[in-house]
Amino acid sequence: MSGLDRIERLRAAKRGVPANVAGAAPVLRRQLEAEQQGTAAEVTEADRIQARRLLAILEIAFLAAAADGELSDVEIVNLGNSISSWLGGEISVENIATVLDRFAAVFADQGFEARLGFAAEALDPEGAREAYTLSCILLACDTDVREEELGALGDIADALQIPEEEAQARFDEIHDAIQDAAASLPA
Repeated sequence: MSGLDRIERLRAAKRGVPANVAGAAPVLRRQLEAEQQGTAAEVTEADRIQARRLLAILEIAFLAAAADGELSDVEIVNLGNSISSWLGGEISVENIATVLDRFAAVFADQGFEARLGFAAEALDPEGAREAYTLSCILLACDTDVREEELGALGDIADALQIPEEEAQARFDEIHDAIQDAAASLPA
């Protein structure tokens, strides 16, 4: 996939990002900065809850990307770029890398199902749909969505208690929008 194609797919994908996701980015940024400065106790409880919700949403997207059990360097860079775009550039590259490193460490230690269950428990129905939407966006940006990725997306929908028909319709809507955007590029 060319760089221009990837950029256009990311732009199309960003249009489908739920507003609550980008809206929570400043809270997560403040929490991450407080942790770095050793002042995490100064983050309010409401901020902690909002940051935890956003982290659960992002972890589920991470799990969609790691559906085959590993992430290549290219996949990690693409995931980091996607997260940065989703969050409106609010979080530094270093902090995104820190978050992805945390996700990778617990994924390696606990596995897909355990992490998916943990993240899903932190979400209300709206957050679950937001996590599923971002997972769909992430997978649909790839020109070749593999069966194992679709299977993982089904597992994600199940864990988030999203009915199969609704999940399929959402994926199709996102996939079609991204494909249409890519098709509109000059050859």
